[in-house]
Amino acid sequence: MNILIVDDHQLFADALSVTLKNAYAGASITTCEQPKWLLDNRQSLLAYDLVILDQAMPDLDGLTLWSLICRFMGEAKVLVCSGSATETTVRRTVQLKANGFVDKSESVEQILFAIREVMTGRSYFSESFRLIAGSGPEEAPT
Repeated sequence: MNILIVDDHQLFADALSVTLKNAYAGASITTCEQPKWLLDNRQSLLAYDLVILDQAMPDLDGLTLWSLICRFMGEAKVLVCSGSATETTVRRTVQLKANGFVDKSESVEQILFAIREVMTGRSYFSESFRLIAGSGPEEAPT
C-alpha cells in the first residue's frame, strides 16, 4: 500500500508516518508539508492508494487542494484529517465526496480503523463530523 500524508505540521505527519509503518509492514509512506508542491507534481499522485489530507493548512487548505488534484488521483482514496470540524468543513467534505473524515484528536486505534474502513471501500466519518452533519453512526454520509 502506498500512502501520502499531506500535513503542514511535521510532527503530526512524522508521528502518523511511523504509526502507519508499524501497522502496515511493507507500506510505502510519503509525507508532504507543502501542498502546493502537489500541484506541480500531479502525475506522482497516481502512485498512491490513500491520500490523507490535513484540512487546515496555510496558503491552500486540504479540501481546496483535493478539488484541484482529484482528477489526477486515479483510484486513490481520500481521508480528510482535521483538528476541528466546522459546518463549512462538513459541507465541503460531503460535496467533494471524501471517503472519510477523521478528527486528529481520535486515538491511534480509531485512526487506523478509519484507514481500514476507507481502504476496504467503506466510508468513515468521526463522531465530531457526524454530530455537525446531524447524522448518527449508522447514518453517516457515504
